[in-house]
Amino acid sequence: MCPMKNTLSKRTSYSLKPILFALLVSVFFTSEGTTHNVNSNSNISAFNPSINNNDTIRITATLSINQNTTYTQANLTILIDSGILLWSGNNELTLSSTSQVVTINGGTLSVANPCNAVKVLTIGTTSATCNGGGGVSYSFTNINSIGGFNQSGTFDPFVALPVTLLSFDALNSNNKVALTWITAQEVNNSHFVITKSIDGNNWETIATVEGMGNTFENTTYSYFDKSPSKVNYYKLVQVDFDGSETNLGIRFVLSNPTITKVEPVLFPNPVQNVLNIKFENNGVSTATIEVMDMSGKVISTQNNEISEVQTVQIFTENLSTGIYTVRITLNNQTTVKRIVKR
Repeated sequence: MCPMKNTLSKRTSYSLKPILFALLVSVFFTSEGTTHNVNSNSNISAFNPSINNNDTIRITATLSINQNTTYTQANLTILIDSGILLWSGNNELTLSSTSQVVTINGGTLSVANPCNAVKVLTIGTTSATCNGGGGVSYSFTNINSIGGFNQSGTFDPFVALPVTLLSFDALNSNNKVALTWITAQEVNNSHFVITKSIDGNNWETIATVEGMGNTFENTTYSYFDKSPSKVNYYKLVQVDFDGSETNLGIRFVLSNPTITKVEPVLFPNPVQNVLNIKFENNGVSTATIEVMDMSGKVISTQNNEISEVQTVQIFTENLSTGIYTVRITLNNQTTVKRIVKR
C-alpha cells in the first residue's frame, strides 16, 4: 500500500556544501542474499547449498540436525516459517554472532528423545542447551519453553528479521521527486516513515507507508514528493510492530531547474496565414507542436528548441477554413488550445 502525500516548497539556487554532504551520507543499508528453501523433509548433512553472507535458510518442512554443523557466514538467517528445526541427535548447530534464528507462522525448534544436555544451538557466544529427561516435555536454557524451544522466550538471538532492502531510489519526475524502494522479504514490518530535509540536519516527516507485515516476495513501494525544494534529502526508516526502527538510507536530489509552468500564448486567433506561439522557458528544451483537425487527425508536427522568451511561427495558409486544435508539449507538460482558421 503506497499512500501519496506531499509537503515543502520549490527550487532556488544551490551551493556546493549540500552536494559534498550528500556524498558523505549517501552510504545506505542494503542486505542482498539468497534464500535457500527447505520445502521437503531433509537432514542438514544432505542439505548442503553454497551459503554466503546475508543468505536466508527458509524452513517450511523439517530440517533435522543430524551432525555437528557450523555456519561462519555473517548475517545468516535461519527462518523457520511454519516448519521445524529438529535435533535428531546429540549435535551442535553453531552460527556467527551476527546471525539469527527466527520462527514465524507456527514454526518451532524441537528435539527427538532423549534430551540430555548435548543438543546445543550457539549464536556467537550465547548458547541454548536442551535440558530435561524423557517424555515429551523439554526446555532449553534461556529459552523457557515446553515441548521444544521457540520464540516465546528471552534468548537474545531470536530477534525480528530486518527488512531485506534491494534498492532505494529518488529521482526527478515531471517536477516531482519519485521515491521508490524494493524489499525482498519482510518480517513483522509495520510501516515505513519518510522524512525530508533541505539541509541534511533538520528532518520533517512527510509520509508514512504501510508495510506488508510478513512476506517473502519482492515488494515495490513508491511515494511522490509533489513540491520538492531546490535541495532535497530523503531518509527511509522501517518500523517494526514493536516500534523498533531501522534506518534504510538517505537519498539526495536537486530539483530540475528547466521546468516551467508558464503556458504558451497563441495569437492571432482567428488566424489567416501565420500563427504565433509565444513561449517563456527557464532553460533550453524542445517543444513539440501538433495541429489537429476536429476528428483528432494530426495534420502537421513541428519541433522547436525553446530558450527563455521565444516566439515560434506556424504557417496556416494551406489549412481549410474551420476549427483546429493545437497541442504543445514542453518539459513533459502538455497544453491544448483551439484556433479558428479564416
